[in-house]
Amino acid sequence: MAPSRYARKSKIKEPIKYYLAFEGSRTEFHYFNPLNFASHFRLENIEMIPIQREDGDTISNPAHVIGIVDRFKKTNKLKTSETNKFSIIIDYDNWGNNKLAKISSECHQKKYFLYVSNPCIELWFVLHKKDVCSFDKSELNPCRKCKQLFAKFFDGDYNKLYPLTKQAIENAKQFGNFREPFPTDIGTNVYKLIEEITK
Repeated sequence: MAPSRYARKSKIKEPIKYYLAFEGSRTEFHYFNPLNFASHFRLENIEMIPIQREDGDTISNPAHVIGIVDRFKKTNKLKTSETNKFSIIIDYDNWGNNKLAKISSECHQKKYFLYVSNPCIELWFVLHKKDVCSFDKSELNPCRKCKQLFAKFFDGDYNKLYPLTKQAIENAKQFGNFREPFPTDIGTNVYKLIEEITK
């Protein structure tokens, strides 16, 4: 029998598990669908585990999302580690810098990774098609305008995004580094998570 490709010195390499919690209750789940995402990128030794919400839970407050992760960890007796990574993916929306700074600080203390899109996750989707750095802010904000562009470019089909991921990452990087751990202006750092998972 051929040895497992994960075998190393007679030990099985423990997979890296990315536990993902979202502010949204639908959109992010569609994009980060483990079956579609992992299948396209042929991920090896990596597991993507979206944290499911309770039925009827549509609360979008970032603090609530942190609470979802806290409860999930406690229920499943999990700890953060090199192989258990907990990520929180939220929109900038109207939360403001002060609110998100507190959220960022709490995530740092709990060793959760925070990913923010300003104004919303649909900006990340749009970047798969367009480098929007030269766009006027009014063309991308508020969030509904990014949603309209996503619908225009991809007709809401998330599977069309995956083949264009490399382009999206490069486009996202055009916004430059953020002074804060999240974009306080138009931009997204979700590409860092995608880059890490797909590398």
